[in-house]
Amino acid sequence: MALEERPVLEDVIRRISLAKDTMPVIFLVTEDRDMIEKIFDHAGCFDLYRQRTEDGKTFYEEVDTFRQALYSREDRGNKGNIVQYTNPGTLNPRACRMDGYSGPFYYFCRDFHLLYSDSYSRDTYIRDFINAHEQNPVQIANLLISSPRKLIPRGLEAYIELIDVPMIGICEIRELIAEYQKGPVPDAFAAGFRGLNERQVRSILSMGYSRFGRVTAEGGDPADPELSEEISRYFQQLIVREKEMMVEKDGGISFVKVTDQPVGGLEGILEWIREQKKYLENPKQARARGMHFPKGILVAGLPGSGKSLLARKAAGELGLPLIQLHLSMILGSHVGESEANLNRALKLAEAIAPCVVWIDEIEKELGGTQGSGEADGGVGNRCLARLLNWMQENNRQCLVFATANRIEHLPRELIRAGRISKKFYTFLPLHEECVQILRQIIRREACRTPGLFQERFIREELSGFGDQVFDLASGMENKFYTGADIENLVEETLGELYRDGYLNPIGSQLFLEKLLEQVSYVKTFGETNMAETARYWLALRNNRFDNGAVTKKDDNPPVVLRFEDLTEDARGYRWRAEAAERVFLHPYDRSMRKRLMEEILTAANRDIIKMQQNYNNNYNK
Repeated sequence: MALEERPVLEDVIRRISLAKDTMPVIFLVTEDRDMIEKIFDHAGCFDLYRQRTEDGKTFYEEVDTFRQALYSREDRGNKGNIVQYTNPGTLNPRACRMDGYSGPFYYFCRDFHLLYSDSYSRDTYIRDFINAHEQNPVQIANLLISSPRKLIPRGLEAYIELIDVPMIGICEIRELIAEYQKGPVPDAFAAGFRGLNERQVRSILSMGYSRFGRVTAEGGDPADPELSEEISRYFQQLIVREKEMMVEKDGGISFVKVTDQPVGGLEGILEWIREQKKYLENPKQARARGMHFPKGILVAGLPGSGKSLLARKAAGELGLPLIQLHLSMILGSHVGESEANLNRALKLAEAIAPCVVWIDEIEKELGGTQGSGEADGGVGNRCLARLLNWMQENNRQCLVFATANRIEHLPRELIRAGRISKKFYTFLPLHEECVQILRQIIRREACRTPGLFQERFIREELSGFGDQVFDLASGMENKFYTGADIENLVEETLGELYRDGYLNPIGSQLFLEKLLEQVSYVKTFGETNMAETARYWLALRNNRFDNGAVTKKDDNPPVVLRFEDLTEDARGYRWRAEAAERVFLHPYDRSMRKRLMEEILTAANRDIIKMQQNYNNNYNK
């Protein structure tokens, strides 16, 4: 995966050079203090050969409140302007006299968000400088401000150049690596440092160099592959630990461990995920052939249907880190804090890219923002707008993996094409999928707890295990399982065996007997939420989601009911004849279809009645 980027510092310097002659105030948004110092010291930003002549002598002067140094030189130098570093609260632009100097004035103010305690004083600070600048149009003067938050006074936007400074990129990372080890730098190794600042990168490289004498596996002894693997593993651990510490301090995002655990009944989604991996193998070639990395994927499903596990599995399939975005934790109590927190989280995600950005239960995070204008001063609306804009414009290979339970609560603009590339849904699994999920859960428990089951059970008998459980469930009313229900069934069975004092490795026959005993006691989602399941199916039908269990190769897709099976005419909703005639071999599937057809038809016609009542009420008014 070839990485081709321009240096971040070079791009920022170019923007400052273009803005400094026309904009009195340049606002740099960044948390990287080292990057700010590099920008301020970079000769390409400023006219550093201006001078003052007095009594026939040329003086090069610098006023620096940090070092309190004022000096003059007659020989040629690179400090011909007046540079004033200011601590928050120490600069009074009106008191600064510019007479007698031909060079421009530059005032640098770091950590502007710490200046004073209220927005009025901060706004006055900038407004006074702009007023002083307008009173002396001949003398060039610039105020450069750095802050992690965008604190732009209203009404002064035309006088301020806002530059969002990204974190160091691949070019800077390569230069840092070259200081420790010459020669070519593997793309994967350099990309691993994305999201870290220069200080953090140097720290990791220094620790690795002091231990191994080099920082990459290249350049070592080819006859010692174990050492190369140890070096790669050591650096990977340091990078992951540093990033985890960094995002923990942020609070708005967190790293989540990926998994290679099998996911039963969702092969259609996994097939689509694996197709996107083609882009990551050669992005340049993929773009040349018209392929683009997807913006996002939305997976809607009943609670407990495997959406969260699928997010971890998707990141594992793509070989990318998984970052969870906690929108509820981003909201703050101070003005502008929520927007700043969201911008910081999104910027960090871009720096770590390529990655998967997981937003769990997004309807709970964003569903109430449309009506939040009076309750929170419009913070929710602004955060939603910022997130939508980022999803639209994001081209840094950040795949948004959003999960939802109730899609009718989602903003319509979120799920349109251009922000969400694919929409899938998960539903109540059929008999074959239930058996597959049950076997995967038992195998996972056997891996977690060696000695829990007999080896013969896991190695030989598990492949034919579990049908009897769902045979029994098919004869009970609404005993329809989600993946979480099956996992709960297994946990209750293991707990019952332990409470009975059984401490030997469990065999298949004993475990099956205990599972069958628990079937009637453990409640399922179908027993308690059948009406909700019907409304959920109708919402999916109206929004044309794709079934996550269906692959392109399925001639007879495993779908209990198809959206086209339900039709509407003047008399209301009804089922097509083929919906009931479609063959299902197992009674569990036939029982589920029958109950769903009844509940869905009832829910659909109830919606028609409500619509008619609302229309009549509005008409009578």
